[in-house]
Amino acid sequence: MAGIDYNPEILRDYAARLYARATLVTIAYCLGGVLLVVVLGTLALAARGGVSGGELLFLALIGGALGVMAGAARAFRLKLEAQLVLCQVQIAQSSMETAYMIAAQAQRPAPGWTPAPPHIPSPGATQPR
Repeated sequence: MAGIDYNPEILRDYAARLYARATLVTIAYCLGGVLLVVVLGTLALAARGGVSGGELLFLALIGGALGVMAGAARAFRLKLEAQLVLCQVQIAQSSMETAYMIAAQAQRPAPGWTPAPPHIPSPGATQPR
């Protein structure tokens, strides 16, 4: 394809964005867990006659812990994807370095090899056609 070149910086940037997203996912799941458990717990405890501040704090801690656990699982998948991208960049870099090294060695003569002297015809000899 014309105009499209390999650029490892784009892949590194993508991996960095995946890591940032993994952090945000963990935070979002934690906050979502707090909100969900506090709302549901408050509704359940309201039928009993009310909710104390200690109970709200306990519900928030439980919700946050559950949210962090769920978010960490999702964050792990994002970090794994980032590592796979970085691994592909490293493979490409190593492959290019190896190719350049092989090409450079192919340009050098083998050790102990000397080129044959040029053939100089003797005077009066006919040249092959």
